[in-house]
Amino acid sequence: MIILNPGPVDTEILAKLGVSERKRPAFLEAMANTIPVGRLGQPMEIANVAIFLVFPEASLRTASISMSTAE
Repeated sequence: MIILNPGPVDTEILAKLGVSERKRPAFLEAMANTIPVGRLGQPMEIANVAIFLVFPEASLRTASISMSTAE
């Protein structure tokens, strides 16, 4: 079993967290400041991890949790 466990990712779901449009930039900045690279992940970055896991080069990974927290 392979589990992808991304950190905060910049997707539309963030707009549904109850933060007003006026406060959204400050909220996203505060969230980004909790991540070592200082920004939210992008959906394609998580997709790239998933794609890698189906290639033969990743065949030794039979049970793992992939943390995508930009650390």
